Amino acid sequence: MSQPQLATASTPSPLSSRELRRALDTLHAIGEACTGSTDFARRGVEHLPRLVGSDLTTLVVCDLDQGHRTVVPSGMISRREVEVFDRYFYEHPLVREHGRNLKAVTKRIDDLVAPAEFHRTPLYNDYYRPIRIEHVMAVPIHVDGRFLVSFVFNRSGSGFTDRDRDLAEVMRPHLSNL
Repeated sequence: MSQPQLATASTPSPLSSRELRRALDTLHAIGEACTGSTDFARRGVEHLPRLVGSDLTTLVVCDLDQGHRTVVPSGMISRREVEVFDRYFYEHPLVREHGRNLKAVTKRIDDLVAPAEFHRTPLYNDYYRPIRIEHVMAVPIHVDGRFLVSFVFNRSGSGFTDRDRDLAEVMRPHLSNL
C-alpha cells in the first residue's frame, strides 16, 4: 500500500478528490453531445470558468505562420483588440512558450516573465491594460507546428494560483482529446 504524499514548501499538495471530481464533471459537461468545434469552444468557454475562475475565458486559435489570433466564439474580443494583439503576436510570452512546442503545458504569463517586467511591455500597455486584464493563463490543447489552439483564462484582480494552474493542467490532455 502506498503512503500518502506529504505536502512541503517545494512539493504542492496533490489535487483533492473533490477537485478531480469537479474536473471530470466539467469535462463531461463540455463533451456531452458536443456537435463540433464551435460547440466545443462555446461549451468550454461556458464551463471552464466554473472550475478555474476567470473574468474572460476564450478559445484562441493562433496561426503561427501568419502571426494572427482568432478568438472563438467570435465577438468575445473586438476586431480592434485582435489587431492590437496581432501587432505583438510574436512577442507574447505564452505564444513564444507554446507556439511550436509539441509538449506545451499550462502556463501563466507570471511563470515566464516577472509581472513588473511584463507591465513595462508594449503588449501589456497597448493590449492588456486597456481591456483591464492583469493575469493570463493559457491551456494549450493543440499544437501542430502551424497552429496553436488554447483555452485562455484572463483575470483583472488576483493572479492564478499554482492550484489553478494544476487544475487546468489536469484538464489539458482530456480537452485535447475532445
